[in-house]
Amino acid sequence: MAHAAWLTPQDLHAMGLTDEDGNQIIDPARERKTAEQGASTAVFGATSPLLDGYGGTYLKDNEISPLDARTDTNFRDPEVRSDVVPHALAPDSAERLWALSEQLVKH
Repeated sequence: MAHAAWLTPQDLHAMGLTDEDGNQIIDPARERKTAEQGASTAVFGATSPLLDGYGGTYLKDNEISPLDARTDTNFRDPEVRSDVVPHALAPDSAERLWALSEQLVKH
């Protein structure tokens, strides 16, 4: 299983990504996917005629991502799902991020 070099086998197990023997846990319902399963949404987004006219759309599991309106998300919780959050769709947030990005690349 490929992973970030700073994660130990114990970290991966604590995150629910591996079993006691270090084997990758595959459970798509809990967002534990093979590399092929993980890549399928990017391929879908790049090639599907179903998305014609849907520029800038967040995708998940080969569909348009549902909106997660919770405000108390704990991203360290291994059960957290990766639905799109409201601030990701906010035009003012996008403008602030663009302006910051421009400043950072100028220096």
